[in-house]
Amino acid sequence: MQKSDKIPPSISEEISRLSSIVEKIFKGDYSSAAFTSSHPQITAETARLSSAIEKMTMKMQAEEIRLKETVEELSRLNNKLKRNILKTVITIAKTVSARDSYTGDHAQRVSHYSARLARRLGLPEEDVENIKIGARLHDIGKIGFSDRLFNNMGTELPPEFAAEVRKHPQIGVSMLKELDLPAPVLDYILYHHERINGKGYPKGLKGKEIPLGAQIIGIADSFDAITTIRNYQNAQSRDEAFDILMNLSGSGFDKLLVEAFIREITENGMPIHTE
Repeated sequence: MQKSDKIPPSISEEISRLSSIVEKIFKGDYSSAAFTSSHPQITAETARLSSAIEKMTMKMQAEEIRLKETVEELSRLNNKLKRNILKTVITIAKTVSARDSYTGDHAQRVSHYSARLARRLGLPEEDVENIKIGARLHDIGKIGFSDRLFNNMGTELPPEFAAEVRKHPQIGVSMLKELDLPAPVLDYILYHHERINGKGYPKGLKGKEIPLGAQIIGIADSFDAITTIRNYQNAQSRDEAFDILMNLSGSGFDKLLVEAFIREITENGMPIHTE
């Protein structure tokens, strides 16, 4: 009598059960704990297969847990690094305040205004944070100014100081490039005096060549300078500052950005505090 090649139902059922478990494992579901069958007709080979799948699953689950823990630890360390960088940023910024109190207070306000405009534009929070840091440090290069220039900061600067003043973006980036700051932050510091008509500095960039963060900081920088009292100028009103910014839109600043900034200040005011 010829032996049948048909697979016994019990074996077929076991293979189907193991296949279902493997499919669940593939999807990340390790909940199927019963790998070993007690069915009396299960062959030794099928039992070995079941045992191997169980061991593989346990190992995969352990690796997944270890990977998750590693990712969480890296995230914690990354957040700690960001906090330390921010502390470093604030410390560096305070060195400018020690030489020129206006510059330090101005940087805080510009950082505040810049973050508000960035959020109004719907930028991702990571971009907002980079813009805040860039704004906080946009004038850090002024620490490299000569004593003679700093002694004249309380008055309208004579033309002979113009070349030195225009170097502060490059000086700032040179000071900060060894820190582990995000690359966009350095770009925002370097290009915050660029204007869309190409008449800014240091490189005369035009239009979209200027990073968005630098354009945002440039608008906030100008607004705060206009509305802040200096020894050589009276502070102008919010509406007067709006008129000046609108007159510069299309040549110095992007019109849509200026309009968004004006809406933000009109709706939410000009609180003198930092984030």
